[in-house]
Amino acid sequence: MRFFSSDHHFFHTNILKYEADHRPFQGVDEMNRALIERWNARVSPSDEVFYLGDFAFGRGAKPALVSELLASLNGHISLVQGNHDPRLERCLELGFKQVWREHTLPLAGREVRLCHFPYPDPAAQGEWVDKHASRRPQPDGRWLLHGHVHGLWRERPELKMINVSVERWGLAPVSSLELEEIINTHDPLPQSPTPQDKESL
Repeated sequence: MRFFSSDHHFFHTNILKYEADHRPFQGVDEMNRALIERWNARVSPSDEVFYLGDFAFGRGAKPALVSELLASLNGHISLVQGNHDPRLERCLELGFKQVWREHTLPLAGREVRLCHFPYPDPAAQGEWVDKHASRRPQPDGRWLLHGHVHGLWRERPELKMINVSVERWGLAPVSSLELEEIINTHDPLPQSPTPQDKESL
């Protein structure tokens, strides 16, 4: 099984303030333990996980501790780099299976894009319009799985975007089956003609 997630911000004290509605924890130790438990309750050791950025952040995110925490999580974990992740070479040293700035893979019968950042939002206002603008991918008709926005939205079908930030999925990774259902609901593939349909043509 494939899973997707992003924006755990392990070790990040201030995330408890910024995302207080989704993270009802007394401190980072409690948060880290809860996030690890929820991850391992969903993901098995043989599963594949695509992590879309911002794994760990803050003063407590020492490389040795990040590597130890990463090793405690089930699955074969690859990383799409976020704005709070170190350079790609360092991410490999931490223990990620593969690392990219962007990636593509097949999902729901089509090719989807993976990036930490969402597509530009024409309806956005204020600083959200320009923040990390140069790193946002440009829409090209493909669905985009992304993180970065934490709890702001779960899906934006009008822009072909799904947010896999952990706040929107019960603080756990989301499965490919759940994402395929969303994509197929909003953007069903054309049905191939049946033999009876062909006879009637």
